Amino acid sequence: MIDILTCAYLLLGIPLFCAIALILIKLFYKKRTSRLYFFSSLGANFLTVILSLILLVYTITYQGFSLEDNNLICAINNILIYFGIYFDNLSCIFILALTFLFFIVNLFSYRYLCQNRQGFGRFYIYLNLFQFFSTCFIVSSNLIQSSAFLFFTTLLQYLFANFYFQKPKAQSDSKKVFQINISADVVILAASVAFLCFSMMAQNSQDIPTLGFNNINSLGLYSFASISPVFFIIICLMFVLASLIKSSQFPFISRTFCAANAPNPFFTIFLSPVILAEGLYLLIRLYPILNLAPFTFEIIKIAGIITAFIASFIALKENSIKSLISSFALVQTSVSLCLFGFRLVDCAVYYYICQTSSLMLIAYSLNALSLYSGGQENIRFLGGLREKLLPVAIFYLIGSISLCGFLFSGLWARISFENYMFNQGNFAFLIFSFVLTLLCAFYTFRVYFRIFEGEYRGTYEVQKQSKLMTFSLVLLSLLCILIGYILKNYSGILITMSSQDLTKSSVPLINIIGFIAAMTGYILAYRVYFTKELSSVKNITLRKICANHFGAEAFIEFKYKTLPEFLGKVFNIFEKYVLEFLYLIPSLITRILSYILCANKTGKISSRIFGAIFTIVILAIIIVIFYFKMGVNG
Repeated sequence: MIDILTCAYLLLGIPLFCAIALILIKLFYKKRTSRLYFFSSLGANFLTVILSLILLVYTITYQGFSLEDNNLICAINNILIYFGIYFDNLSCIFILALTFLFFIVNLFSYRYLCQNRQGFGRFYIYLNLFQFFSTCFIVSSNLIQSSAFLFFTTLLQYLFANFYFQKPKAQSDSKKVFQINISADVVILAASVAFLCFSMMAQNSQDIPTLGFNNINSLGLYSFASISPVFFIIICLMFVLASLIKSSQFPFISRTFCAANAPNPFFTIFLSPVILAEGLYLLIRLYPILNLAPFTFEIIKIAGIITAFIASFIALKENSIKSLISSFALVQTSVSLCLFGFRLVDCAVYYYICQTSSLMLIAYSLNALSLYSGGQENIRFLGGLREKLLPVAIFYLIGSISLCGFLFSGLWARISFENYMFNQGNFAFLIFSFVLTLLCAFYTFRVYFRIFEGEYRGTYEVQKQSKLMTFSLVLLSLLCILIGYILKNYSGILITMSSQDLTKSSVPLINIIGFIAAMTGYILAYRVYFTKELSSVKNITLRKICANHFGAEAFIEFKYKTLPEFLGKVFNIFEKYVLEFLYLIPSLITRILSYILCANKTGKISSRIFGAIFTIVILAIIIVIFYFKMGVNG
């Protein structure tokens, strides 16, 4: 009989052992080792896929299966530090998606690295370390441990964003990515420590609780009953803020676009369940706590709706492949967060997994296209590639059809959330979803017609297609086609975070309206970018209407002249008077946390003292986040 606990620890340990082995190979084996790096990493990742499938089978076989194991690492007085794992339905689904995605990245990246001829060892070492820390984050049994592993994933994101460190642009953008991510980590850590202290006060205990996710509901109720509602709401808002930063939601959208200098295979990971879903995953784990502060769900909904519209309109005009992929991903993540804001937890997970499979197929199709066309990232200089790269065009079409909700997994996802909105009477969001469906079909097929139809406008000769990359795209297309149907049939076993029924009968009229919205977007893209019957309207009439009735020319002058000058003066004043203070914040936070722990140990802490300290910490964090945000936008 298979020891499921051994499988769980092997799933964690294999990527770490592989990374250590690759480091030793890089240090002591001086011969050409590109294939050795590739096959070692691929073999290790294949084993993790098998182990994640075993855990998923256990989940299906034994309904309500959960596995928790905590190991004491060290004990300092009353502070007990544990390393724990917690496998349940949610973590098994995300782990399977994560390991499968890393397997695809291993297949996809070999040809890419062979063409660039640099960083073979570094890339695969970073990749395995990132898989290890991401897996540990997903299966962490307690909140403090999750916060710690989030920091390590932030560090690996910085290393990947700065992979081509010779480029000044990569250095600058990687620092911005690190600043935004580390600000979210600081907020999560501060909220976790505050929640920890309140939990101790609620239980009248000097022992430090682990804040385990299996007991997070009870801890939330204890804290909610024992402290001021204002402090509890502030803690929940801090968790929501950090999750929105991790998911690149408004006003932190620039985080995703700053990662564009990362290697193409890894850049797609930034837009996958590994990175953008960190915020959603953390919110789902903290759902019992947030449920005691209903106001936070309204913030999540508003941020998601604003981000979805902004990202959609960016995709309508963007020509860079990486920026287009970023926009596509942000729209789908925002819709998932909106569903979570309506407390449709199961539907949010189901929608995100289905649409992520479609998004990954589109992203890797475009990345393969860029590689075959000599690294061309601007779609204006492509075209007519359907004849030269027919398999890539087919894979992109499969992903687009699914993402827009015509067929495959995207159809199941669209039907699910539109009917939920209709059955709950959320007609405003239902209309919003129809508009997003229309926009999604328009900008998705806009990219198809600009790249694959017409005449080839590139200056590079199209290269021969790689079998490894084609095989990875075949695997992604099978996932895109099947995952929605599989999750739909096993939703009662796999997706059980709440009491929603994903198999509930749908309303035919709502399905027809959603299909008409998607078809309308496709027809508009076809008329504008293929037959070009509406191109004159797009380029002339709309501009005149905007200039005459909406002050477009004045807005452009304000955006590109007046606003930059004003912001430049504000930034200079801000850096001159505030920057020095910001350097002191890490040491101040350390001192404050040390004081809280010492006071708690001696039993001298009081609610007034803690309230004052907590307020100071919150103000300091807000200043830091404001600085990072302004710095990134600048």
